Amino acid sequence: MKAVKKISSSLYSSVFGENLRFRRNTVLAVKANVLAQVISFAFAPIITRMYSPADFGVLAVINSILSFFLSFSSLKLDWSIPNTRSRCQAFILLFVGLLTLSLVSSSLFVFVWFCDDRCTPYFQNINPFLWFLPVLLLTSGFQQLLQAWYVREANFEHTSKVRVYQSITGTISLLFGGFAKMGVTALIGSTLLSSLVGISILTYHARLKNLLRRLSFARLRSSLRSFWRDSVASTFVAIVNTASLTIVPFLLSVYYSATEVGWYAFMYRVVLTPVDVITSAISQSFWAEAANLIKYDRSGLRKLYMRTIRHLLAIAVLVALIALLGPFYVGFVFGEDWYRAGYVLAALAPLLLGNIAIPTLSHLVVHRKQHWQLIWDILRCAFLVVAIVVCSEMNMSIEITVLASSFVMLVMYLVLFWLNLVNLEVK
Repeated sequence: MKAVKKISSSLYSSVFGENLRFRRNTVLAVKANVLAQVISFAFAPIITRMYSPADFGVLAVINSILSFFLSFSSLKLDWSIPNTRSRCQAFILLFVGLLTLSLVSSSLFVFVWFCDDRCTPYFQNINPFLWFLPVLLLTSGFQQLLQAWYVREANFEHTSKVRVYQSITGTISLLFGGFAKMGVTALIGSTLLSSLVGISILTYHARLKNLLRRLSFARLRSSLRSFWRDSVASTFVAIVNTASLTIVPFLLSVYYSATEVGWYAFMYRVVLTPVDVITSAISQSFWAEAANLIKYDRSGLRKLYMRTIRHLLAIAVLVALIALLGPFYVGFVFGEDWYRAGYVLAALAPLLLGNIAIPTLSHLVVHRKQHWQLIWDILRCAFLVVAIVVCSEMNMSIEITVLASSFVMLVMYLVLFWLNLVNLEVK
């Protein structure tokens, strides 16, 4: 562990220079993430032999629907919480976000109750699991709000611990579910249980009771007045952004089998999960610093952005090369049912190159340029739909379709990089 600490400190010192708080928060998060991902990856070859690619395909569609509802159910106030001027103002946004989240979750429950299997006639394989959605939405959305609170506080000690505990909880529940042959139910249940663990830990350490006593209508109205426009803009941005991300597995489920969708979803998860050890830590730490530096040191923010993105690009190139070699090792590691998934992984290489290096540090929201992000997401979503539909109608294989969508994503990430550079011009 001492060796890991020494290497991490050396690496992040070279990346982040003298920005000590950024460096400390990132190293703290990375160490926890490394442990969490080691736990998950150690059992991945066992889990993929307990669950079929089709099980993961159904899970991917459920997660796509969940992500879409998460994009607007809390009015994206979790994006505004880090930018608040006081803890009281941040708590008010968290409180309002939780109220709207509860309302949307209740409405979704009523919708599922009345529509039942009639609401998804073209996706019969997900109908038995729609009952999980309202609870998943409430727990996942609440955890997002709490994580935003800790980002504002620039305190990643407890969020780092949550990563580890959730990984342990999720892995154990998946193993039990696999032995019990519970299939998709166990996969979804593992996600729900992990969210509950995260909420419990984050809520306990947030110490929000005193702030609850300070709630008043006047403060509520003042805070909402300050962030209402940003919230509305961020919500539209998040809806389109999420649509452009979730449209791929959703459209693939229309044109391809659940097994093929499972190949795509699991390979996407497998290759990005270990990278998330670094990128998620950097993203949260960078956002905390960007919200601070944008107020008084725009030049310093630009230098931090360029220095960090160069190191992320080096990581992205390495990961893309590993993905290209997928056909040689995926079947051996994860089982015979996953052999063709290796070619899907190779087709993801262009996407990975852009995904790791650029959106990790994108912070247009900090510049209050949500409308730029909105236009970018609309274009990305439109181009992805065209690429997938055209390839599918031409009866292309899942590998070719994924490759086409990957190149579309790479081009759009380059555009996003340019938009961030424009906003980082010193005025």
